[in-house]
Amino acid sequence: MRSVIFSHYYYQKTLEAAHHNFQRRLLGIKCHDKVSKVEVRKRTGMAKLEEIIKEEDSHASARDNDGGLQNTEPSFKLNLP
Repeated sequence: MRSVIFSHYYYQKTLEAAHHNFQRRLLGIKCHDKVSKVEVRKRTGMAKLEEIIKEEDSHASARDNDGGLQNTEPSFKLNLP
Protein backbone atom coordinates (compact mmCIF):
# COMPACT_ATOMS: atom_id res chain seq x y z
CA MET A 1 0.00 0.00 0.00
CA ARG A 2 2.84 2.37 0.83
CA SER A 3 4.37 1.96 -2.64
CA VAL A 4 1.01 2.80 -4.24
CA ILE A 5 0.77 6.01 -2.24
CA PHE A 6 4.38 6.90 -3.10
CA SER A 7 3.88 6.22 -6.81
CA HIS A 8 0.69 8.33 -6.85
CA TYR A 9 2.52 11.16 -5.11
CA TYR A 10 5.51 10.81 -7.45
CA TYR A 11 3.37 10.90 -10.61
CA GLN A 12 1.33 13.81 -9.29
CA LYS A 13 4.50 15.82 -8.67
CA THR A 14 5.84 14.83 -12.09
CA LEU A 15 2.64 16.03 -13.75
CA GLU A 16 2.76 19.24 -11.71
CA ALA A 17 6.31 19.92 -12.91
CA ALA A 18 5.39 19.22 -16.55
CA HIS A 19 2.33 21.48 -16.25
CA HIS A 20 4.52 24.24 -14.83
CA ASN A 21 7.09 23.82 -17.61
CA PHE A 22 4.38 24.02 -20.28
CA GLN A 23 3.05 27.22 -18.73
CA ARG A 24 6.55 28.72 -18.73
CA ARG A 25 7.03 27.69 -22.34
CA LEU A 26 3.71 29.26 -23.38
CA LEU A 27 4.70 32.52 -21.69
CA GLY A 28 8.16 32.46 -23.24
CA ILE A 29 9.91 32.44 -19.86
CA LYS A 30 13.45 31.05 -19.82
CA CYS A 31 15.12 29.47 -16.80
CA HIS A 32 17.52 32.40 -16.45
CA ASP A 33 14.59 34.86 -16.16
CA LYS A 34 14.19 33.88 -12.47
CA VAL A 35 10.37 33.88 -12.45
CA SER A 36 8.78 31.99 -9.55
CA LYS A 37 6.10 29.31 -9.88
CA VAL A 38 3.62 31.59 -8.14
CA GLU A 39 4.30 34.38 -10.64
CA VAL A 40 3.85 31.96 -13.55
CA ARG A 41 0.46 30.89 -12.16
CA LYS A 42 -0.55 34.54 -11.73
CA ARG A 43 0.39 35.35 -15.33
CA THR A 44 -1.49 32.36 -16.75
CA GLY A 45 -4.42 32.72 -14.36
CA MET A 46 -4.35 29.00 -13.63
CA ALA A 47 -4.30 27.16 -10.34
CA LYS A 48 -1.92 24.37 -9.36
CA LEU A 49 -2.64 21.14 -11.18
CA GLU A 50 -3.31 19.47 -7.82
CA GLU A 51 -6.11 21.98 -7.11
CA ILE A 52 -7.58 21.53 -10.60
CA ILE A 53 -7.69 17.76 -10.13
CA LYS A 54 -9.32 18.08 -6.69
CA GLU A 55 -11.95 20.40 -8.14
CA GLU A 56 -12.69 18.01 -11.00
CA ASP A 57 -12.92 15.10 -8.55
CA SER A 58 -15.42 17.01 -6.42
CA HIS A 59 -17.52 17.77 -9.52
CA ALA A 60 -17.38 14.12 -10.55
CA SER A 61 -18.50 12.93 -7.11
CA ALA A 62 -21.34 15.45 -7.17
CA ARG A 63 -22.44 14.08 -10.56
CA ASP A 64 -22.26 10.54 -9.22
CA ASN A 65 -24.39 11.47 -6.20
CA ASP A 66 -26.88 13.21 -8.48
CA GLY A 67 -27.45 10.06 -10.49
CA GLY A 68 -25.31 11.00 -13.47
CA LEU A 69 -26.18 9.11 -16.62
CA GLN A 70 -28.29 6.61 -14.71
CA ASN A 71 -30.89 9.29 -14.00
CA THR A 72 -33.18 8.74 -17.00
CA GLU A 73 -36.14 10.66 -15.62
CA PRO A 74 -36.85 13.56 -18.02
CA SER A 75 -36.56 17.01 -16.53
CA PHE A 76 -39.25 18.34 -18.83
CA LYS A 77 -42.32 16.92 -20.56
CA LEU A 78 -42.85 16.97 -24.29
CA ASN A 79 -46.36 17.66 -25.55
CA LEU A 80 -46.44 15.46 -28.63
CA PRO A 81 -49.67 15.00 -30.67
